[in-house]
Amino acid sequence: MVENGLNAEWLADLPPGVALPIHEMIRSCQTSSVPNLPPRAYEFIGRSDLSTQSRGDVTVSRDIPTAEVSTIQACWLMSA
Repeated sequence: MVENGLNAEWLADLPPGVALPIHEMIRSCQTSSVPNLPPRAYEFIGRSDLSTQSRGDVTVSRDIPTAEVSTIQACWLMSA
């Protein structure tokens, strides 16, 4: 679909009876996406995270900010 220039605006212009099955297909692709798609395809299905990753624009950081650690600890203490 993306290779043919179809996008969200095209989908929004379709009648509901035609658009609904396509929306369901997109939803299915979001939850179980296929590896090695072009970045535009990931964007079309609403997976900008995978689009960024497929472009190689991801910086991996294993450091958790201090404020986030405090929040995690507080939640853990409250549940104990």
